[in-house]
Amino acid sequence: MEKTVKEYLISNCPSCGSELTFDGIHLMCNNETCPGRVGKQLATNAKLIDIKGIGPKTIESFSEDFEDLIDVIVWVKNYGNTREIENYGIKYESRSHEVFLSSFNNIKSITYGQAIVILGFNNVGLKLADQVANYYFDKNPDFAGHDRSVVSMLCSDEIREKIEAKVKKLKSCGIVIDLPSEKIYDVSTLFACMTGSPKAFGFNTKEIFASEFNGKLIDVSLSDKTCKYLITDDYGSTSSKMIIAKKKNIEILTYGDFFENYKTK
Repeated sequence: MEKTVKEYLISNCPSCGSELTFDGIHLMCNNETCPGRVGKQLATNAKLIDIKGIGPKTIESFSEDFEDLIDVIVWVKNYGNTREIENYGIKYESRSHEVFLSSFNNIKSITYGQAIVILGFNNVGLKLADQVANYYFDKNPDFAGHDRSVVSMLCSDEIREKIEAKVKKLKSCGIVIDLPSEKIYDVSTLFACMTGSPKAFGFNTKEIFASEFNGKLIDVSLSDKTCKYLITDDYGSTSSKMIIAKKKNIEILTYGDFFENYKTK
């Protein structure tokens, strides 16, 4: 009997030893702290902010000690011109060391969106990160076409605080962070918790209802501080979500009333 493709594949990550998963096309390590995985992310993000003169192998050597490129940048700015650099395969005061330092010292400014991307969040590219930056600075983001769960995660207080702390580190090294400066979009994002069923209002599923808002309606938890609305199928409901929404003074609307009030805004 012939072997299947899967039977020919290795079962464990050669970098960290974690079990690999195969989706039919890609063989993946799901360990977020895997040095091999982090290393590739570091190399990709170095290209994003145009760090020149550094090959993937050089930047990947930092993957065991640093979780993202911002931490690498901060370390190099503070300690790169010491013998500690030899821990990462770069001979102190060599030509390669000179080139390495020059590459990092040439980083004068990056955008807030780039800062978000180089933190290495899964499924977060520059387009989405730029809109998150717009959201942080009240510039009316456009999240159309982006994964709602990822948007909700990035807009949460916990992740925002993490990002702001990392950006502060970059600033402490003299790097200028370019902020969004113009309002580009006319429609504000609507962060709401949807409960019950929208069928009585002409929508078979919550996903279909949300699609009517062209990516502007983001379904979040009531515990998320971005949540401004509870959308329900019954004003008379006594569910726990209704009780929580009332305690938090979150506006409560049925699917029908929400659609009528916000569809054209």
